[in-house]
Amino acid sequence: EIVAYTCIFALSVGIAVFILFCWHVYLILSAQTTIEFYGNQTMAYRARSRGQKYRNPYDMGVAKNFYNVFGTYNLLVAIMPSRRPPPWPPWPGQHIAVQPELHGTHGSSGSLLQGHPGYIV
Repeated sequence: EIVAYTCIFALSVGIAVFILFCWHVYLILSAQTTIEFYGNQTMAYRARSRGQKYRNPYDMGVAKNFYNVFGTYNLLVAIMPSRRPPPWPPWPGQHIAVQPELHGTHGSSGSLLQGHPGYIV
């Protein structure tokens, strides 16, 4: 009985993730973000009400949109994680750090901000 519930749950989550995957493939191929999609829908509705046709200005066609995101190299290479270090600050919320030479450093060793310019809010 528990196996059946687990299979149903796994199938449900799998379907939801597949739908999300398809949605993002559509957004990539149409050169939009989620927010731009809703903005473009509004612009298209307004254009239709005036008897005009709206076209996304960033849409270059399916192939060019795909290459714009993933590049012209091997797709497997494009989706692999990058080994480059992230730009500083790498995570949201770290922009609150202060410059170490003006206001001290964070932590006991102070290594968090050494070598970084710091930001003052």
